[in-house]
Amino acid sequence: MEEKNISCASHEAVAASQQKHGLTRRSFLKWAGVAATVPTLGQLVACAPQAKMADTGSDDAPAPALEDEGEWKPYRCFRLNCSASCINYALVKDGQVVRVKTDDRNPDSEDMPQQRGCLRGQAKMNHVYGPDRLKYPMKRKNWEPGGDPAKINGELRGKDEWVRISWDEALDIIADELTRIIGAYGNEAVIRAGLYPNPVLTALGGSQGGCGGNSQGGWVYPSSMMTGYQNLAGYYGAYLYNDRLDILNAKLIVLDGNNPSWSALGYPNKVLLDAKRRGAKIVGINPFYNSGLGAIADEWIPIRPATDAALFIGCAYHMIENDLQDQAFLDTYTVGFDADHMSEGADPKDNFKDYVLGTYDGVPKTPEWASEICGVEPEVIRSLATDMATIKPAAIFSCSAVTRGFRGEQAAQAFFTVG
Repeated sequence: MEEKNISCASHEAVAASQQKHGLTRRSFLKWAGVAATVPTLGQLVACAPQAKMADTGSDDAPAPALEDEGEWKPYRCFRLNCSASCINYALVKDGQVVRVKTDDRNPDSEDMPQQRGCLRGQAKMNHVYGPDRLKYPMKRKNWEPGGDPAKINGELRGKDEWVRISWDEALDIIADELTRIIGAYGNEAVIRAGLYPNPVLTALGGSQGGCGGNSQGGWVYPSSMMTGYQNLAGYYGAYLYNDRLDILNAKLIVLDGNNPSWSALGYPNKVLLDAKRRGAKIVGINPFYNSGLGAIADEWIPIRPATDAALFIGCAYHMIENDLQDQAFLDTYTVGFDADHMSEGADPKDNFKDYVLGTYDGVPKTPEWASEICGVEPEVIRSLATDMATIKPAAIFSCSAVTRGFRGEQAAQAFFTVG
């Protein structure tokens, strides 16, 4: 699946701007510097309860320095690896990070603990100064810019050796090639890596973003379509969930493939433990049992990987069969649950309820049907469905991990429908 994300600015306006100002090395470097600020801070991720010296094991790593020789600067932990988004401090000297620590501006207390980061966050400093990281630009030895077919040696594709070039040469190549390709083929010919817009390419008129079939194609797009929330900046539910402290009010917490006590560490684990102390029942649905689930979960439901959709559909059958669903909510706020609430032009037979009951295909999606697929015992499915439908308030979490499989988007659809 591919996303076209052309800037709101018209091609004519962009062309006029380019003609007036020109895409020079200086202007490109200016934009690139702005764009690089956030990723750079995102990679300088590390934190600990007390200040620590950085030990990267690399000859290229910066030497330790005393605190009065640098400046402490705040930065947020790279949030795509974790939902905690801890605020940390980096000691910067001569443009290099030499130490990192937790945000310790406020006293540590039980009610308002310091957001101490984890060892994984601290290790990310090694990524910045690691010996395997590229430190200067390179190009294929026999490749030349300009798009001249006569200068393209197809036999060397993927085999040609890399040679180091200067930053000036690299920036000139990028600026010239972007100008040439956009001028000849339009912004649609520029494909950026990943889903999110690039400020440089947006300033030049836009580009196309690729979308894979797992995290983005399996979770982000189906989630936005299911909820009607189109802002993809809420990648991991930043704008779909309540405040993290609201989980303390939950009487039931279901973690479907979502286990922050193992993958996020730090502050999220404390919140879950506090909720458990307040009496919340915590259920972990996961093929992998670990010390994180051992610490917080009252019940572990092992499941075959990439079969979460079947589990939730089996839960839906039990809810419908026993009239446990909130029908008033479904009738008022959703589309497609039953034949009487379909979108305009849709076939009434395609509604969710009749699919689950097997009205037209003759296959009722019973807990027994789901069990054959996901490996969870039918009685466990019925118990989970009853808990989710009757214990209020409930917090039911899932994440893109469950969609990383064949037809993974169905897991996102089933999760939001049952929710």
